[in-house]
Amino acid sequence: MYIQYIDLYIFYEQVFISYILSKVTIEVGKITPGGIFAMKCEKSGDNYYFTYKDNTYTHINEQKTFKIQDIDNAFETLYTMVKEGIETQPKEATILEFPDGFLYLMFEKSFGVKCVRFGHATSKSESAVVGYSSLFTKKQIDKLFGKAEK
Repeated sequence: MYIQYIDLYIFYEQVFISYILSKVTIEVGKITPGGIFAMKCEKSGDNYYFTYKDNTYTHINEQKTFKIQDIDNAFETLYTMVKEGIETQPKEATILEFPDGFLYLMFEKSFGVKCVRFGHATSKSESAVVGYSSLFTKKQIDKLFGKAEK
């Protein structure tokens, strides 16, 4: 579905009409502990966009986004990988390669609770900028992927 915007410009008695088509995004899920934004997932067509607050630096409020194209059920596969990783707690990070960079799934315990942290490299170069999300529990991951019980 598309939303169509029409802009009308008047320039020296000539009228210009500009059409802008904008693809609609649907929010799949969001993690906001204590009302503070941590991460969200939105769907637009066959693409899923994950936007997270980069926790690399504590005093800089920056958000980064990575995209999953849902080919061969990639969205559900990622959800399953994250859920299984939270349960099994592998010692090494799981590294997923995308056309525009890498996604790292790092599993650890925080105060005895099994969690996952996303790491995201913005390109494939060795000097790529890497952003890190907060730690998320299984319940928060269910909410992010739109699987939380209603």
